[in-house]
Amino acid sequence: MSMTRHGHRIPEATATNCRRLSGWLLTAVGKISFCALALLALLTLASCSGSTEGDDSVASGGIGGTGTISVGPISALGSIFVNGIEFNTDQAVVELNGATTNAGMLKVGMVVTVEGTVNEDGRTGVATSVVYGDNLHGPISAINQLTGSFTVLGQTIHTYQGTVFDTGSAIPGFAGLGLDDIIKVSGLSGADGSIQATRISQGSTGETMQISGPVSNLTGTTFRINNLTVNFFGISQGGHMSNMNSNSPQNGEVVEVRGSLDDNGILIADYLRIMGPFSEGTRQMQLAGYIQTATPGSFTVITPMGFMTVLANQGTVFTGGTAADLIPGAGVRVKGSMSMGTLTALEISLTE
Repeated sequence: MSMTRHGHRIPEATATNCRRLSGWLLTAVGKISFCALALLALLTLASCSGSTEGDDSVASGGIGGTGTISVGPISALGSIFVNGIEFNTDQAVVELNGATTNAGMLKVGMVVTVEGTVNEDGRTGVATSVVYGDNLHGPISAINQLTGSFTVLGQTIHTYQGTVFDTGSAIPGFAGLGLDDIIKVSGLSGADGSIQATRISQGSTGETMQISGPVSNLTGTTFRINNLTVNFFGISQGGHMSNMNSNSPQNGEVVEVRGSLDDNGILIADYLRIMGPFSEGTRQMQLAGYIQTATPGSFTVITPMGFMTVLANQGTVFTGGTAADLIPGAGVRVKGSMSMGTLTALEISLTE
């Protein structure tokens, strides 16, 4: 028997083959449809289970990004750029010197601690919090025109070509600084205790003096931060102490202190906070600073949240130098994975 299609006769053998092929296709489509429906049902059940166990988006700090901490100076605005990453700050909680404010108060040169997520491109991210605190707020007691340095609260401040000046002086830059000027300093701590200033701005006599740095020469009621003596006796009599594990700070801990200077140049503290530690968990981290101490395979850097130990291994990629250049005083920018207060470096860039 022959079949006719569009007025043309189809041979019997061909017609039989067509019927067989059509039946096979219908059966296959039915099987595929059943499998697709079964797979869809399984996916629907999984999405409705409500369990987050093993959910990579939760563990990594958010959908579309990886949880990160970035510590360093702000290099540009329009959002904020820190360590080469542009962080959107639209929904970030911003803290300046302990007070909540808005992202509009962030300025180029401020050394900040950013927490949030970094996108897959590695160049953009979203900040959930941005924290800033002045390294120093106090009067200039000495100026060295030859070295471009000056002294505030017993701390030596170095300026360089990249230092941002916002002092309100009619004379721009370092030349506009004068003895007894009240200024605020943000910067990175060197191995010798000095500060490489990234931003210098105008202070106010109406605000309390402020300093942050590592404790040394601790006695019963005093300690030193480099050449400044701090008396914290009054804090135990009603002042503010924060994040303390005991009744006094310990040598080597990084502290933030506020108070007033007495006639002998001693800072009488009415506020004392132990800085850090970083929040728990394993996250990516980008860190800029100067090496404080170094041993083969590791070194330390002072951050606004305290000391950070950095580990370098055979897998660490170096630019601008080698592992032999990891010595006290060397400037570094580190990218890696931070866990339990230790940063394992994937990349280390040696900087000037």
